[in-house]
Formats: sequence, structure tokens, C-alpha cells
Amino acid sequence: MSRSGRLSSALAERVQTLCSRIASPLSLPTSVGLVLFATAFITLACFVPERLLNDPDTGWHVRTGQWILENRQLPTTDPFSQTFFGKPWIAKEWLSQVFLASAFMAGGWNGVTILAAAACAGIAGLVGAYAARILRLSIALGLAGVTFLLLSPHLLARPHVFGYVALCVWLWCLLDAHDSNKPFPAALVAVIVVWANLHSTFALGLLILYAFAAARIAACWRDVATVRSTLLVVGACRSALSQRRMVPPRSFV
Repeated sequence: MSRSGRLSSALAERVQTLCSRIASPLSLPTSVGLVLFATAFITLACFVPERLLNDPDTGWHVRTGQWILENRQLPTTDPFSQTFFGKPWIAKEWLSQVFLASAFMAGGWNGVTILAAAACAGIAGLVGAYAARILRLSIALGLAGVTFLLLSPHLLARPHVFGYVALCVWLWCLLDAHDSNKPFPAALVAVIVVWANLHSTFALGLLILYAFAAARIAACWRDVATVRSTLLVVGACRSALSQRRMVPPRSFV
């Protein structure tokens, strides 16, 4: 075995030992997810918090969220830009902006970095936990690490990080249904509705759903119950998205 292989195996053994010690009542995937979440969160929040704020749009998102909370409505025109002031505008990321504004109001920029670090750490935890269910531990850790490394330039206090978390949850639900040959969970409808108000990456989730649904129908086209349940969930997700917002577009009380 090569030196890198021995190091990988040794690391996997240490993580497995740590997981068994700190979370013995929990399953291994859950323990791996918690360890990865804690590791990523502490790294981002304690050692490189300024990295999460390295984007000029963060302040704009926070201010937009504050405006929504102050006025109890979603803006329909741009209230901030000098060159685009008063022009029609769709606040498609309003829920993420409310989260960021709430974190800022609770703890200033420290609150924003803690929220963003938790979202980013959630990505590592979800990827690692699911991978640990189906792969050898060393491979699962490697996959989670590579995923986190590739995403690192985009780990910022911006709405898209919440979209990444929603994407992980979305894929978990679909892959779990596929691996266990179970119907698509009705929870997908709630996930896509929340996701659509967090970030526009929900459109990618819809395409992924179509792909999984097509594969399932092609494999079980003679099973009327399976085809019906699959189409029902897809239709419910599409119908929910037709509303486009979790609240009325002009105000909420």
C-alpha cells in the first residue's frame, strides 16, 4: 500500500474511533456528519471568518433583508441603486436575505459569519453523512473533503450557500428513494418551496427531479402505482412552484 493510502486509512480509523467515542448511540453516518459539520464550522467561524465576508454584495443582501423586515413586504422596485432606483425588481432571494439580516441584527457581522459558517458546514456534514451510508469511511471522508475544497471559493455569506444546503437535502431525498426503491417523499414539495425563496438554484433541483422521475418511470413503466406516485410528486412540486413565493408578493403580516 502506498504512503498516501496508509495515511488515508489511518485518518479514517481515527475519525471512526472519534465518532464512536463522542456519539456511540448514533449511527456511523450521523456521527460522521456531525464531526464534519463541527470541524468545518469551527474552521470557518474561528479561523477564517473574514473569508466568508469577502464579497461586496453581502452588505446589499443584509440591507435588503432589513428593508423587508422593516416594511413587512417584499420590494417590487429597486430601493437602493443609484442607476436603477425605482425600476421593477423581483426579490427572488428574499428568504436568504431575511436570514442574513436577522443574523446581523442579532450579532452584527459576527452573527452573519456564524450563520454562513453553519450553512457551509451543513454542506460538509450532509455530503459526508450520506456518503458514509453507502461508501467505505475513507472514501466518504475523501468525497466530503474534495466537495468542500471545490466549493471553497464560493463559500461566502450570500444566498447561494443556502441554496447549496437545499441542494444537498434535495439530492439526499432523491438518492435515498432511488437506493431503497421507495416512492419519492412528499417532503420534496416543502423543500422546493423553501428553496425557491432562498436562491434561483431551485431550477437545477427541478431538472434533477425530472431526470430521476424519467429514470424511475422508464424502469417501472408497467407498475401503475409507481408511475402514478412519481408523477404526483413531480406535479405537486411544479404546482407549488407556480405560486413562486411562500407569502403574498406585496406584503406579509
